[in-house]
Amino acid sequence: MRLILFPIALLAGCVHTVDLARATRPYPVGRVQSSVEQMQVVQEDLAIRITNGTAVAYDNASLWVNRRFVKDNVTIPAGGTVTIQLADLRDQWGEQPYPRALFRARQPTTIVLAQLEAAPEQPLVGLVVVTPRVDALR
Repeated sequence: MRLILFPIALLAGCVHTVDLARATRPYPVGRVQSSVEQMQVVQEDLAIRITNGTAVAYDNASLWVNRRFVKDNVTIPAGGTVTIQLADLRDQWGEQPYPRALFRARQPTTIVLAQLEAAPEQPLVGLVVVTPRVDALR
């Protein structure tokens, strides 16, 4: 039994989330956040779910997570829900957030801040992040 588990443990430790070809731009540090909208962000195992509780639709916006990871061309309809895969979020070095998984090499990334960038010249819009239970991330 141990001989079977050993190769599985090795493979689980070899998961690499860096892809330099998918590197993005750095977080816009000089930009301010103008407001927090009634849009809930819920972290799931391999994705985040965003529910827009407003009457405003966001088309081709950039979603920033934890002031590090970004996904461009995000469309969130008014009153709608979208799911963004964690693998689609990348930082300026091409790294993605670590998902919650059974065999993982690192502590999963907890989503604590989410913001939308509607246009490069506009302020960022904050989203309401619903933090999961602490034991759900273990």
